[in-house]
Amino acid sequence: MRVFVPQKHGLHSPKFEYSNSKLRKYRESPERIDKIVKRLSLNHRFMISEIEGKESLSKNGVHFDKMIEIFEKIKVNDYLIPDTFNIKRLEREPNECDAKLGMYLFDTATPFGPNTADVLRNSFMTVKEAVKYIKKTRENVYVALRPPGHHAGYDFFGGYCYINNAAIAAVRLKKAGKVAILDIDYHHGNGTQDIFYYSDVLYVSLHADPATEFPSYWGYADESGEGEGYGYNLNIPLPKGTRKQEYLMALRNALEIISNYSPAFLILSLGLDIYKDDPLGTFEIDRDGLNEIGMLINVLGVPTLILQEGGYALDEIGENAEAFIEPFS
Repeated sequence: MRVFVPQKHGLHSPKFEYSNSKLRKYRESPERIDKIVKRLSLNHRFMISEIEGKESLSKNGVHFDKMIEIFEKIKVNDYLIPDTFNIKRLEREPNECDAKLGMYLFDTATPFGPNTADVLRNSFMTVKEAVKYIKKTRENVYVALRPPGHHAGYDFFGGYCYINNAAIAAVRLKKAGKVAILDIDYHHGNGTQDIFYYSDVLYVSLHADPATEFPSYWGYADESGEGEGYGYNLNIPLPKGTRKQEYLMALRNALEIISNYSPAFLILSLGLDIYKDDPLGTFEIDRDGLNEIGMLINVLGVPTLILQEGGYALDEIGENAEAFIEPFS
């Protein structure tokens, strides 16, 4: 199985984030991907391909041009965390860099640094290469990339996410056939939902109940899409402490809906923060459970593009990724 990795991902490495009213060590660290790649490189089933190139973010085909223009042009000497946000969505653009970012940022845990834009360009190129590969071969592929993407919407970013990798892949794959997106990150992919809420790209998400977990304002069961997208958005919120059998039951329901949709491609937003010892999750799913989830999804028999999202149990993340992905190899 081919594994694509953005070579420059480690250049985005903030020291801190501000979350839950505290200044904390930044959790979305380069170690996440480094440990996954190190583990997979020991398994003969996986072939690692590092992507060195980068692509202009203006060609993403998903996000609001003005937000992307700020990412491309902003010049900073250190990581910025804005403290003022454009909650009324006014179009006036201030001069200060942190205020520019605050026009589109929705949290205080997503710093923007001197190399962040270059890392995003490299990630964008990596996703494009993975899309080319799966379109040509119809083989499953895993993209071990960071920053993650599913919290980045059309005109907002946050939750460690700046550009939406799943959405970027979906708009490209859609040209070759119907696309479904399955999001199994612990947290709801509010950005992916936002981008496709009015379109016929099927988005199905299993996640922690947003009434008690991030991102709080999106991810409820009654959000089913609008206009041409009505019925194409399915949220399955699960309670804290959800156990493996409860999760698998919900997943089977989700997979039946995806199967009935008959997609040509499946994009899987993989959040390893559903693991039982993840510091940002509460589900009771062990490593064997991750393997079972992977096997169940693979039974669909649809070419699958797996994109790494969350997962913050650093000591276990390599083995967890391997356990989940192995059924697809």
